[in-house]
Amino acid sequence: KVENLNLLREAMHKALVEQGLFPREAQAMLDTWNAAYFQQPGTRIFFLVPQEWLDFHLPLKFSVPVDLVRVLVGRIDLVF
Repeated sequence: KVENLNLLREAMHKALVEQGLFPREAQAMLDTWNAAYFQQPGTRIFFLVPQEWLDFHLPLKFSVPVDLVRVLVGRIDLVF
């Protein structure tokens, strides 16, 4: 079980970095979620929300130019 958890965290870390986060940012997100996402019993589905969806449904406007990376991870808890 611990091995599977480590593989999941590694895969999620890689995916977050591929989306544009710095490695330490990705690690911080995973650490923040540790208790709720990885230590509680249950079956979950995690997914990355496409940037196009974020830009359309959750637009951000700035008064100055910015270099912005937004990564939203969705989570679905399956109840049997």
